[in-house]
Amino acid sequence: MLSILFQSFAVLLGKYAANSISEFSLSSFFINYFYMLSIICLMFQSIFWNKTLKSMPLSVAYPFTGIVYFFIIFYSWYFFHESIKINNFFGVCIIMIGLYFLGKENSQVKSSEKQV
Repeated sequence: MLSILFQSFAVLLGKYAANSISEFSLSSFFINYFYMLSIICLMFQSIFWNKTLKSMPLSVAYPFTGIVYFFIIFYSWYFFHESIKINNFFGVCIIMIGLYFLGKENSQVKSSEKQV
């Protein structure tokens, strides 16, 4: 979960960085503290992602990165006062339902492995 949070924070900070500069240049990337914080978040995301992959299969872990979409929709609304379109809402709901079933299936597989 920490990997997902750091990834979503990096996207949020990237948006702040994009809004804070008038024109993108390579030098603006290095002097903008939002960009620097975004990179730091991505560094922590990669550390926690590595720990996640050591404890679970990639085929189970990777789909859960879809939770980032939920955070991004929330951040867009909360921090940037963007409107949430009905399609965005339903899309995130479909992703969350899919993750629920994936998690449920994974927990059933783990419980059947314990019984054997």
